[in-house]
Amino acid sequence: MIAINDLDREEITRTLSELGEPRYRAVQICDWLYRRRATSFEDMTNLPLDLRRHLSKKFAIKRVRLIDEIVSPEDGATKYLLQLHDSLHIESVLLPHPRGATLCISSQVGCAFGCRFCATATMGFIRNLSPGEIVDQVNFAIDYLSHETPKERRQVLKRPFSNVVFMGMGEPLANFENVVKAIRIIIEEVGIGSRHITISTCAIPEKIVKLAELPYEIKLAISLNNPRDEKRKEIMPVAGKFALKEVMAAARYYYSKKKRFLTFEYVLIEGINDSPRDAQEVARLLEGLPSKINLIALNPFPDCPYRRPKASTITRFASLLEAKGRNVTVRKSLGSDILAGCGQLGTLANKLRHKS
Repeated sequence: MIAINDLDREEITRTLSELGEPRYRAVQICDWLYRRRATSFEDMTNLPLDLRRHLSKKFAIKRVRLIDEIVSPEDGATKYLLQLHDSLHIESVLLPHPRGATLCISSQVGCAFGCRFCATATMGFIRNLSPGEIVDQVNFAIDYLSHETPKERRQVLKRPFSNVVFMGMGEPLANFENVVKAIRIIIEEVGIGSRHITISTCAIPEKIVKLAELPYEIKLAISLNNPRDEKRKEIMPVAGKFALKEVMAAARYYYSKKKRFLTFEYVLIEGINDSPRDAQEVARLLEGLPSKINLIALNPFPDCPYRRPKASTITRFASLLEAKGRNVTVRKSLGSDILAGCGQLGTLANKLRHKS
């Protein structure tokens, strides 16, 4: 049965017009789906009973369900283990910041891209998330933080977080159509502006170009991790398919269309990509492109083949980039103590999958 919360307002309007219903019914239904998080058509009390019965025969409402919540005692980051309608699991993370929290959401169950420094890659690819499953991670967090979370830990009730980032499980651009549709619903129905949405990608050039053509001012974060193709391919197999020359051309095109700073994420791995030569080549690669570099020290996970660099190595790498005039941030990975940091998602979901 089709999930009605996989549909946007235009699609719901078309469905209702076939039934002879007025357009404003679609507005009411979207309010129930994307703001009130209704779980059944019976909840939609301002709809005629006959319409509710008809919709319940044709559509389902599929919601993610909270299985577990883990809060970091170190920094307050919270990892949510969520169950999908087919009993598969994904993870979302709430990252608290003084200027407003960020919600990190997933776009796939598992991932096919095999980055060797990422726990999600150990799951392999299982399936794409639907638009409704992506959006419902946002709806769930708003609802849960507003009503279920203990009062002392609640954020602002109407907006418990200010930013949404596609940095969870999966490669967003490999699920392009569903992710774009989900973003449209998040903007138009949930009410989070495109400037507060970030897509993090290991870089599929043709999809970056398509993203640039959309009418949304989405932030783009590209996983770089090595300035040389042959070395990048060792830790990111996708680099064997898309050369840095193509990636950088797509990145420059994105900037030319959006005129917004790009972010390049660089996971520092001891002895792999943390040398002075690496820093110099990163600076050269990004020359002339308005951007910032997020340096992220590797977050280890069970059976991770790599190690985190020493603090002095990270500082040296950042200083070399800054000396070349690059905008650099050494990012603190919130939630790493509960395996909720960058590159650590999927650990709980994968464990449950192997138990079932």
